[in-house]
Amino acid sequence: MSPPFDPTLMAESLINVLAGAGLALVARANQRIDPHGPVTKRVVFALSLVAAFFLVRAAARLVGSPLLGGLETMLAGATPLVGLFVVEGLLRRHAPPFAKASLTLGCLAVALISVLNWGWTPLNQALLFVLVVGGYLLLAWLLLTRDKPSLTSSENRTVRGLLVALPFLLVLLVTDFRGLFPAIPMRLSALGVLLLMYSCFGADGLSAPGRTRVLKLAGFLAIAAILALGFAATQSHAEGVAVFEVAAVIFSALVLAGLISEEIGARSERARPPSPLLRALTPAEFEAALKTHHILQDAKILHGTALDDVDDPALLALLKDWPVLRRQEAPWRLAANSDGVERAMSLLMTYEATHLLRLGSNPLRLAAFAVPPIADDPRTEIEIVIAQRLGEAIYAGSPGT
Repeated sequence: MSPPFDPTLMAESLINVLAGAGLALVARANQRIDPHGPVTKRVVFALSLVAAFFLVRAAARLVGSPLLGGLETMLAGATPLVGLFVVEGLLRRHAPPFAKASLTLGCLAVALISVLNWGWTPLNQALLFVLVVGGYLLLAWLLLTRDKPSLTSSENRTVRGLLVALPFLLVLLVTDFRGLFPAIPMRLSALGVLLLMYSCFGADGLSAPGRTRVLKLAGFLAIAAILALGFAATQSHAEGVAVFEVAAVIFSALVLAGLISEEIGARSERARPPSPLLRALTPAEFEAALKTHHILQDAKILHGTALDDVDDPALLALLKDWPVLRRQEAPWRLAANSDGVERAMSLLMTYEATHLLRLGSNPLRLAAFAVPPIADDPRTEIEIVIAQRLGEAIYAGSPGT
């Protein structure tokens, strides 16, 4: 007995649902962060329309509804036009009239063919192919020939990210036209859009290095391939096992999971209250704020007689170059038996500390504390450096402390 659904159809539908969910997630995140921004409004509108397209396409393929199929085609024809809408916002200038006219007329022509139910002959399919693929090539050309000096560095970085991701999207867009290219095994444009979202519009789109995102995607792809092969190996009949389709679905799900994870992390960061150290204006307030800091609450402020045995020009010289002494970085580019290093290591061992902070040089004032290995990450190190600079400025501005 044949299965009720073709595996490829099911896989394509699942990927479209995942892509629609990813687009909706990114649209909602952008709207929440900057609800009144002019570019944000364009991005949210475009992402919402494309999300609707993928969800309608999944429903149309699964249900086999001609009405949903016609709506799917109309939305497909509109995607290059809404893409132009976003590009104009990113470049902060109007597109050339020929670009607007060609994409608008193409969108209207596709809508007319769908409404009149003229049928998708090879000629009509070729029209849609030229509109969609040619439209995105036109958008890539507009981004490539932008006026770079008129944009900020972050805007130019966003555009560069889009230009890197667009070729992959264009290749995967071609797979949607199986009527013109029957040798193509599967429609993967939805996966291409997910990759575009993850690369350029996700919560870490600008902050994460490009190499990091590529490595993450490579990891997702490796996991998807392993799981798909594992699935195939567990089947009693090897024939009919759609390894490629399974891998594509898993890969899409992992990219969506990456988007969700980053968005949850970004929301958590935005909800985090500001550091209590930022409100300190006096030494007493600074020391009280340390007691409430999640990492520095056990810090010991050392001054006066507590430092009599180590207060030495060699230690002061070391602290001048290294206001934050991390035990793991010892001997701080000096000989291990040098006076400054031995005094610093003595303090670290005495107070079982991983860090020493210079809070003052005249008189000498230090903070000693331990950071658990599990909490020793770049964010923590940034907070430690901020604490050191704030503390030194506060104590320097309070004579007699």
